[in-house]
Amino acid sequence: MLLLCVLFAFIAGSIPFGWILARLKGIDLTQVGSGNIGATNATRALGKAAGALVLFLDASKGFFPVWLARRYGLAASELPFDGASPAIVGVAAICGHVFSPWMGWKGGKGVATSLGVFLALSPLSAGIACLAFLVCFAVFRIASIGSLVASLVLVVTMVVRHEAVGSIIAVVATFVIVVVRHTDNIRRLWTRTETRL
Repeated sequence: MLLLCVLFAFIAGSIPFGWILARLKGIDLTQVGSGNIGATNATRALGKAAGALVLFLDASKGFFPVWLARRYGLAASELPFDGASPAIVGVAAICGHVFSPWMGWKGGKGVATSLGVFLALSPLSAGIACLAFLVCFAVFRIASIGSLVASLVLVVTMVVRHEAVGSIIAVVATFVIVVVRHTDNIRRLWTRTETRL
């Protein structure tokens, strides 16, 4: 059951909603702006409404596999760590988004999908991370700063709240993925050439 849930989560996560919506409008999202298929670049290329839709869809493909796994009895006791099974399903969805087979094993940066995953695993912690993103974005108008800060806040919040061990491992792994996927953004932030939204 766990393997089936992981496979479903990876496939769901791999659906490149941003790229699909852009293609419907005759735009190749990988060839405009930052070339990323996520909500930020979709907002730049397609407008706020389309960007919000991409954000919702990318978050949903993280949320629903985890929610379904928990709703229909994927037992936390299947693995040694408490809460490990739903957390693994969540990480699979994030990996599907970041390494989408439909995009040549490339993909987005995993932020919106991670939001969906942790809304299912720990709604309060995810809400605090969202607040951190909104504050950073309001101050700097740079999505990458908000994403990196929110990812760090999510880790700290879940550790402080003593979440399940499986969820802690998942959030640390997710933080690493997000930071690695933002390497170019970090370089541009260091040189003060990162684009504002």
